[in-house]
Amino acid sequence: MTQGRTKTEVLRAVTVLDDMLMDLLGLSRFHRPIGGDRPNHDEFCRYVELAILCAEKLAPYQSPKFRQITPAMKVEMPGPDPLNIISKICNPHVLRVMGRKKK
Repeated sequence: MTQGRTKTEVLRAVTVLDDMLMDLLGLSRFHRPIGGDRPNHDEFCRYVELAILCAEKLAPYQSPKFRQITPAMKVEMPGPDPLNIISKICNPHVLRVMGRKKK
């Protein structure tokens, strides 16, 4: 299960879950009803269910999570405000739709 690790190395939960998942998959292959070394349907199902539970716990640590990032400070763009430029060239009807008054 913990091949290649020293006794002083601290095991991380992700490593333990990954090792456990690999062991459970090996046991499920061993007891596979067709083609397993010791075919046993009940044991096969048991190890597959445990492997699925282990994979569910491990997945959040393996998959990236994307979320919106808000900058801590407002970034000022150089040059004139684009909305002010639009308000100078648009007709009054368009400005009313946009909720702005002509300057």
